[in-house]
Amino acid sequence: MMARWMKRLLLTGLALAVLCVVAGGVLAALGSSGAGPFGSAHIEINGDEVSLAQLHGGHWLVAAAGLALALLMAMVVLPVALLVPLLAIAGVLALVLGLMVGVVALLFSPLLVVAGLCWLTWRLARGSRRKAATRGADHGALPPIA
Repeated sequence: MMARWMKRLLLTGLALAVLCVVAGGVLAALGSSGAGPFGSAHIEINGDEVSLAQLHGGHWLVAAAGLALALLMAMVVLPVALLVPLLAIAGVLALVLGLMVGVVALLFSPLLVVAGLCWLTWRLARGSRRKAATRGADHGALPPIA
Protein backbone atom coordinates (compact mmCIF):
# COMPACT_ATOMS: atom_id res chain seq x y z
CA MET A 1 0.00 0.00 0.00
CA MET A 2 1.17 3.49 -0.78
CA ALA A 3 1.63 5.93 2.01
CA ARG A 4 -0.92 8.72 2.33
CA TRP A 5 1.65 11.43 1.56
CA MET A 6 2.75 9.61 -1.61
CA LYS A 7 -0.84 9.42 -2.88
CA ARG A 8 -1.31 13.10 -2.15
CA LEU A 9 1.94 13.94 -3.97
CA LEU A 10 0.94 11.91 -7.03
CA LEU A 11 -2.53 13.48 -7.11
CA THR A 12 -1.02 16.96 -6.84
CA GLY A 13 1.36 16.19 -9.70
CA LEU A 14 -1.50 14.85 -11.80
CA ALA A 15 -3.60 17.94 -11.09
CA LEU A 16 -0.69 20.20 -12.08
CA ALA A 17 -0.14 18.21 -15.28
CA VAL A 18 -3.83 18.52 -16.22
CA LEU A 19 -3.70 22.24 -15.44
CA CYS A 20 -0.64 22.62 -17.70
CA VAL A 21 -2.40 20.81 -20.55
CA VAL A 22 -5.54 22.94 -20.20
CA ALA A 23 -3.51 26.16 -19.99
CA GLY A 24 -1.50 25.08 -23.03
CA GLY A 25 -4.69 24.41 -24.99
CA VAL A 26 -6.09 27.81 -24.07
CA LEU A 27 -2.83 29.50 -25.07
CA ALA A 28 -2.79 27.56 -28.35
CA ALA A 29 -6.37 28.60 -29.09
CA LEU A 30 -5.68 32.25 -28.27
CA GLY A 31 -2.44 32.30 -30.20
CA SER A 32 -3.78 30.65 -33.34
CA SER A 33 -6.82 32.94 -33.49
CA GLY A 34 -4.78 36.11 -33.01
CA ALA A 35 -7.00 37.18 -30.13
CA GLY A 36 -5.87 38.14 -26.70
CA PRO A 37 -2.49 39.63 -25.85
CA PHE A 38 -0.66 37.67 -28.55
CA GLY A 39 -2.09 39.44 -31.60
CA SER A 40 0.26 42.41 -31.59
CA ALA A 41 3.33 40.88 -29.91
CA HIS A 42 6.60 41.00 -31.85
CA ILE A 43 9.81 39.25 -30.80
CA GLU A 44 13.17 40.22 -32.28
CA ILE A 45 16.02 37.70 -32.11
CA ASN A 46 19.37 38.63 -33.74
CA GLY A 47 17.72 41.12 -36.04
CA ASP A 48 15.00 38.72 -37.20
CA GLU A 49 11.51 39.80 -36.22
CA VAL A 50 8.88 37.20 -35.42
CA SER A 51 5.24 38.11 -34.91
CA LEU A 52 3.27 35.81 -32.65
CA ALA A 53 0.23 36.33 -34.86
CA GLN A 54 2.06 34.50 -37.68
CA LEU A 55 2.43 31.30 -35.66
CA HIS A 56 0.02 28.48 -36.44
CA GLY A 57 -1.81 26.14 -34.07
CA GLY A 58 0.92 23.50 -34.32
CA HIS A 59 3.53 25.99 -33.21
CA TRP A 60 1.42 26.92 -30.21
CA LEU A 61 0.89 23.29 -29.28
CA VAL A 62 4.64 22.68 -29.38
CA ALA A 63 5.21 25.78 -27.25
CA ALA A 64 2.55 24.63 -24.75
CA ALA A 65 4.08 21.13 -24.63
CA GLY A 66 7.51 22.66 -24.01
CA LEU A 67 6.10 24.81 -21.24
CA ALA A 68 4.39 21.81 -19.65
CA LEU A 69 7.61 19.80 -19.89
CA ALA A 70 9.58 22.66 -18.31
CA LEU A 71 7.09 22.92 -15.45
CA LEU A 72 7.13 19.17 -14.82
CA MET A 73 10.93 19.16 -14.85
CA ALA A 74 10.90 22.03 -12.36
CA MET A 75 8.59 19.97 -10.14
CA VAL A 76 11.19 17.19 -10.10
CA VAL A 77 14.51 19.04 -10.28
CA LEU A 78 13.78 21.80 -7.77
CA PRO A 79 12.92 19.52 -4.81
CA VAL A 80 15.91 17.29 -5.56
CA ALA A 81 18.19 20.33 -5.81
CA LEU A 82 16.97 21.50 -2.42
CA LEU A 83 16.99 18.11 -0.69
CA VAL A 84 20.45 16.92 -1.73
CA PRO A 85 22.36 19.70 0.11
CA LEU A 86 20.08 19.41 3.14
CA LEU A 87 20.63 15.65 3.31
CA ALA A 88 24.38 16.15 2.97
CA ILE A 89 24.36 18.63 5.85
CA ALA A 90 22.23 16.30 7.97
CA GLY A 91 24.63 13.42 7.27
CA VAL A 92 27.66 15.47 8.25
CA LEU A 93 25.94 16.61 11.45
CA ALA A 94 25.00 13.03 12.32
CA LEU A 95 28.59 11.91 11.72
CA VAL A 96 29.99 14.71 13.91
CA LEU A 97 27.51 13.97 16.70
CA GLY A 98 28.33 10.27 16.50
CA LEU A 99 32.03 11.01 16.77
CA MET A 100 31.43 13.30 19.74
CA VAL A 101 29.37 10.63 21.51
CA GLY A 102 32.13 8.11 20.82
CA VAL A 103 34.80 10.38 22.24
CA VAL A 104 32.73 11.10 25.36
CA ALA A 105 32.08 7.38 25.81
CA LEU A 106 35.80 6.64 25.58
CA LEU A 107 36.66 9.41 28.01
CA PHE A 108 34.10 8.32 30.60
CA SER A 109 34.44 4.56 30.09
CA PRO A 110 36.56 3.98 33.25
CA LEU A 111 34.00 5.87 35.30
CA LEU A 112 31.19 3.80 33.75
CA VAL A 113 33.03 0.57 34.52
CA VAL A 114 33.53 1.59 38.18
CA ALA A 115 29.89 2.65 38.48
CA GLY A 116 28.75 -0.63 36.93
CA LEU A 117 30.89 -2.69 39.29
CA CYS A 118 29.56 -0.76 42.32
CA TRP A 119 25.97 -1.32 41.16
CA LEU A 120 26.59 -5.03 40.56
CA THR A 121 28.24 -5.45 43.98
CA TRP A 122 25.36 -3.63 45.68
CA ARG A 123 22.80 -5.74 43.86
CA LEU A 124 24.54 -9.04 44.68
CA ALA A 125 24.93 -8.08 48.35
CA ARG A 126 21.29 -7.08 48.55
CA GLY A 127 20.21 -10.33 46.91
CA SER A 128 22.26 -12.50 49.32
CA ARG A 129 20.65 -10.76 52.33
CA ARG A 130 17.19 -11.54 50.98
CA LYS A 131 18.13 -15.18 50.45
CA ALA A 132 19.45 -15.44 54.00
CA ALA A 133 16.27 -13.91 55.41
CA THR A 134 14.00 -16.26 53.45
CA ARG A 135 16.18 -19.31 54.16
CA GLY A 136 15.64 -19.02 57.92
CA ALA A 137 11.89 -18.75 57.51
CA ASP A 138 11.71 -21.78 55.24
CA HIS A 139 13.54 -24.22 57.56
CA GLY A 140 11.09 -24.40 60.41
CA ALA A 141 11.83 -21.21 62.30
CA LEU A 142 9.46 -20.62 65.19
CA PRO A 143 6.72 -18.08 64.64
CA PRO A 144 6.93 -14.93 66.71
CA ILE A 145 5.08 -15.00 70.02
CA ALA A 146 2.27 -12.53 70.23
